[in-house]
Amino acid sequence: MAYARHSLEFVGVNLLRKSPCFAALLLVVSTLVFGATSCKSADRMLRISPLMGESTRERVNLWPLAYHDRGATSILWPIFDIDQNGFALRPLVAKEGTSTSVLFPLAAYDSRTKTGWLVPAYKFENNFGLFPIANFGSASWILPFWWNKGPTGQIENGGLFPLALFGDFNYVGPVWWASEKDSFGVFPLFAAGELNHFGPIWWDSEPRGESSAGLFPLAWYGNEGKRFGLLPFYSHTLTDDSARRWYLMGLGHSYRKPDLKESWLFPLYYLRKTPKEEDRALFPFFWKRTRGDDSHVFTLLGDRSVDPNGSGLNLYPFWWSNENEAEERAMRMLLPLFYYEREGDSRTLLSPLGGYGWTGSGDSRYVNLLGPLYHQSQSLDGTEERTAFLWPLFERHRTPEVTTTRALPFWSHRETPEFSESFYALGLGHHRESEEGSASRLWPFYSHYDTYNEPDVLYALTLYGARDHGDLTRRWLFPFYLSTTTEDSTDLDYLVGLGNYRRSPEGKSWRFWPFVSKSEGFAQPDPLHHLTLVGSAKWEGGESHHFGGPFLYIKEKIETELEERESTGLLTFFWKERHKLRGLHIPSSTGASQENRTKLRSSSLVLDIFVNRDETFHVWKDDVLTREEARLLATFSPSYEGPDVVPESKAKARAVLEERGVAVKGSDDEALLQALSEFTEANSEVVEREQIRIPLLYGYKRTNEQKEWYGPLWLVNSYSDETVSKTNVLYYGYRSKTEGTKTTRDIFPFITWDSDEEETDVSFLWRFFRYHRKGEERGGHILFIPWGDQ
Repeated sequence: MAYARHSLEFVGVNLLRKSPCFAALLLVVSTLVFGATSCKSADRMLRISPLMGESTRERVNLWPLAYHDRGATSILWPIFDIDQNGFALRPLVAKEGTSTSVLFPLAAYDSRTKTGWLVPAYKFENNFGLFPIANFGSASWILPFWWNKGPTGQIENGGLFPLALFGDFNYVGPVWWASEKDSFGVFPLFAAGELNHFGPIWWDSEPRGESSAGLFPLAWYGNEGKRFGLLPFYSHTLTDDSARRWYLMGLGHSYRKPDLKESWLFPLYYLRKTPKEEDRALFPFFWKRTRGDDSHVFTLLGDRSVDPNGSGLNLYPFWWSNENEAEERAMRMLLPLFYYEREGDSRTLLSPLGGYGWTGSGDSRYVNLLGPLYHQSQSLDGTEERTAFLWPLFERHRTPEVTTTRALPFWSHRETPEFSESFYALGLGHHRESEEGSASRLWPFYSHYDTYNEPDVLYALTLYGARDHGDLTRRWLFPFYLSTTTEDSTDLDYLVGLGNYRRSPEGKSWRFWPFVSKSEGFAQPDPLHHLTLVGSAKWEGGESHHFGGPFLYIKEKIETELEERESTGLLTFFWKERHKLRGLHIPSSTGASQENRTKLRSSSLVLDIFVNRDETFHVWKDDVLTREEARLLATFSPSYEGPDVVPESKAKARAVLEERGVAVKGSDDEALLQALSEFTEANSEVVEREQIRIPLLYGYKRTNEQKEWYGPLWLVNSYSDETVSKTNVLYYGYRSKTEGTKTTRDIFPFITWDSDEEETDVSFLWRFFRYHRKGEERGGHILFIPWGDQ
């Protein structure tokens, strides 16, 4: 019983690896037939022996010659036994109840369940066939034809795989039809039935009487109006808890569900609201931003902010105010009437009629009542001074570090030890001077700066702009033109990148997207280069050409001091590649992996389904280096860092070589590389791997140590390595295995043939007929009777 189960598992796993379809059939047959019958034979073999159960006092025990107990007898156990349930003459025949086996496992039958087989024929439940060529039952086939029967016994579907299918759904090549639903068509020209289309026009009838229709991809309607679209104008999808609508190809949008509301009308209106956040904007007039307890509203007239620490309100350009209770600071200003500031214990009030300063305790700091023409004020310690003329038109504020001068609303100027800065025209104009450089702008028309970074984001958003920093010059006129030049390079963009010209010491290129592009000298062309209809690129050691972007045709060729590479792609289905490394190659520690691959020749079709690939790998011999040592030495390959590795790595590499008896003859890098080259050549080897794959028809794999191939549907397969060679024909119709000088063969039906240099053994039905030769000795069996030197 245990041996039978082990055999079933071994056979099932191997067939599953070879062919899931045949493995599934074998598992069913084995479970229902082989398992039941073989277990019954094994049960009676153990039962009619002193090995199992309780014995009576009247037993006859000459086991294994003879054994008798309670009507059960075995002779020459386990060859023959008999009892009231049946008998067994192993390996010829066995009967247990209604189950009978002949030359098990070649033939077996159970009269009660009407289950059995005579290899390769079988019958179980309502299925019978010739494995694996034919099967008849609910699922039937005579390869490559197949058909299925329903509960009534009528054939429901079938076909010629993969060309045709007949049943509820049918097709012959591109022509298809559904039997009961009156649907048919020619893919992709038209369809009629439950789903109908004529070219881009389609309609169907869904369950519960619902219907859908459309003009692909412009219009559609379905689910009683819950799905509707008319591109480019409008579409919606409605469910029980959400509603999504699109307008004008996404320019307008709304989405509603219990915890989210989102809408926009680009570029004017936007709303997004959740239980904790909200953004609502009407550009450029209004924007409200809420985050928890903080909210800020912006309009063209002013803005309002509220948070737990304070609030602010500004009405442009007259009223300005803010208050922060945590910092004990507040400001109020009503142009041109007054300015009030509170900071800690200090208070300041300015007006066209004069100014007044005091503290919280009532002490005066200054008083100025010179009327609307002029006032001068100074702090008690003399470190701060404020001067106003016709306030608020003109004001000057001086502290020990900063001097600020304002002439509202036209101009303001701030000067510190590090820089000076001016704003004019309500902030649209700006000018800044510092040790780093200068910058000027009048938004949105003009900007210019010669600093490393722009002073603020508005500098990069003007229609015309210029930047000069060191030897870098940048000019733009949006959306027509953008140029970036240095002493030895130029980069020009036209119409927001559709056109481009680039020049540098590396090379030059130009592009007019999406039609044509050309590049000379750049090892990495612009990303849009490969997306034009026609393009070519050449650089030192390589070139590439494409037609129809990267999808129709592309070819690339590279030839440098380090590698040779050539690849060709056609319609994304066919790909051919050739690759070869040059110069010194020091293997890594990962064996036959991609980083150790020195040569490649590959052709593939349909996304690597069909493959023809030859690869060569350069690897360390076994037990030459540890993993860490191999990783260290691999960094000295020219394709990695070469001799430019850190000094610490060079010292470690010398130590690794010295531990293995290799002396580095010199202290320079050239001596180290020479020693590494000699050590690598003496302690590495080349591994070759070849693979051919045509699914279901042919497969081939070869390496230095092993070779494996299979024929159509794995009917023929072979495997060989340095120690063993195996061949199977018609699955297990013929099997051979060679180890050293010994070869074993199994030939269906019932034949074994084993041979060695001086020994031969041939049998049919085990000892029904057997011939054995060893040296000068001859012998064997005929009808289980020995003869010769046996």
